[in-house]
Amino acid sequence: MNQTDGLYVEVVTCCLLVLGKLLITELREFRKNFESQLFAFVLGSTCIFSLADIGWIIFSKALFPDVILANYTINCIYYVASAFVGFTWFIYCQYNIGNQISQKKLMMFFSMIPFFVLIFLSISAPVTKLLFYIDSENIYHRGKLHFVQVICLNCYFIFTCIQAIIRLVSKKYFAQRKKYVSICLFILWAFIAQLIQIAIPGYPTIEIGLTIALLSVYLEIKNSKITLDSLTQMNNKRQLLNFLSYKFSQPYDPENKKVLFLLLIDIDFFSELNGDFGHLEGDSALVLVSKSLKSLSAGQPYFLSRFEGDKFVLVCEKEDEKDIDKLCMDIKNTVSRDSKLALKDYELSVSVDYTKRDCEEKTEADFIKQIKNFTYNKKRARRED
Repeated sequence: MNQTDGLYVEVVTCCLLVLGKLLITELREFRKNFESQLFAFVLGSTCIFSLADIGWIIFSKALFPDVILANYTINCIYYVASAFVGFTWFIYCQYNIGNQISQKKLMMFFSMIPFFVLIFLSISAPVTKLLFYIDSENIYHRGKLHFVQVICLNCYFIFTCIQAIIRLVSKKYFAQRKKYVSICLFILWAFIAQLIQIAIPGYPTIEIGLTIALLSVYLEIKNSKITLDSLTQMNNKRQLLNFLSYKFSQPYDPENKKVLFLLLIDIDFFSELNGDFGHLEGDSALVLVSKSLKSLSAGQPYFLSRFEGDKFVLVCEKEDEKDIDKLCMDIKNTVSRDSKLALKDYELSVSVDYTKRDCEEKTEADFIKQIKNFTYNKKRARRED
């Protein structure tokens, strides 16, 4: 084993340490969370894939340089593991996309064809030599059907990427867009790694690419589980999007007397407050407003969220816009009253705007766009004043 092989082993070992740490973390949640179970299978198969890659160097060049059977065995494990990487990733993505593939027998059948083709070519390689073969000098060579392995593996990646892109361009899946971006990035990293390894053989770019991709997916999983804003302890923007996604997944009923309203609460002159009294006092003002909103909403079926910066959102269902106008006034009065009671050196006031779901075509993306329009119009009005 030369210096290049030693460096190859070191790089893959570093990737294995990262993947192993992620796997251990996911295994702690294995029984609690089905998504963690699926992702643990992806991580586990990738670990075996990487172990087989460095095992090929250790076994064929260091421990058993003259044993052809050892070389065949480790390469079979490598290709079988690659089949599991592709298939487990496919199943994981179907769960996140919302496809109940286990209940769709025909889709399940076709999705397993590339997997079994890869398994067959891998296990039969010592006899058929179609996928790979080892010559009399114990040197590895690609077989005539090696390209089939590339096709079978990448068909899982390409299919899931297409599904994610379709959902990215659809307003219907607005709340899950970051999840679909992470799926697309996984494919991007995998393709780049494969192209580099084809162009420059002898470098562990596939393991590096897979490790970076899985790490980004893992971070997205963890971020998606964070639902509270750390300062105000209110629902955060992500949770708001999830809530709106749930609401808009229900059919629009024009006969329903109650209409979905979204209220944007914006602290007046917040940037000036930060400039005059400092960011700590600005944080204190955000907490004060959040407490006012919580007290006003106590016992009511309202959804409260901190949107971003000094903006808060309240989502509710009301029969009449007069009720919303009253609620807007109550919010302003409550914040003003609580500000005076807090004996601050300044008096807080808020602006409240609202939009409603008044047609079937309106989506959560339209609601969020309306919030941004509120903010833009308010800033423009201030500049004109």
